Amino acid sequence: MAEQGLPDDRRKRAHWVAEANGDIGQTEARFDVWATRYDADVAGLVGWQPPFEAAAAAERYLAKDARILDAGSGTGLVGEALAARGYRNLVAADLSQAMLDVAREKGIYREFRKADLTQPLSFPDRSFDGLVSIGTSAWMTGEAYAEFARVVRPEGAIICAIGDERFREGRFEAVTQDLADQGLLEVVEFGPAFRTFPRSDLPDQVRVRVFRVLP
Repeated sequence: MAEQGLPDDRRKRAHWVAEANGDIGQTEARFDVWATRYDADVAGLVGWQPPFEAAAAAERYLAKDARILDAGSGTGLVGEALAARGYRNLVAADLSQAMLDVAREKGIYREFRKADLTQPLSFPDRSFDGLVSIGTSAWMTGEAYAEFARVVRPEGAIICAIGDERFREGRFEAVTQDLADQGLLEVVEFGPAFRTFPRSDLPDQVRVRVFRVLP
């Protein structure tokens, strides 16, 4: 084992974080330990397709000057994909300060906020034109989407990439349907499934879902 329990095998590190089983304190501690190796493990070794698919979706729904919250930004891989498509008004929010520190070094975000996505966000209502949340569904639940809808302006977009099973079991489906029934959200895109890690033998698949915040 590596420092503070981090597995030596890079392919096992994502599972090691997931094994925190929703314990936010333990999840934060494990991401802190993993932060400096995260990009090489996730982007370099196995590839991580969701950031690119999410950035492509952003282009379909958000103007290039849109103020976008990267909710669960980690080390900034989603921010890099957005910046590559011309987005510059990005705000990073993440549970792990060590992850945020790595993201800060990339020079792609205007603001940084340490945030637990399982709790109310410390942003005023309607603070953002859009929100992207990628790689967060393993440790949060659909209840976060009520907060996402609160901080995004009417006609703004909420973009996520989640597997179908997790979307059901993590209450994302139930909560977003409830928000739709309240007239707060509508589904505008339900994308095709694609492999999460295309350079690995892992079978994991997710799909991009886009919600529009209603007036």
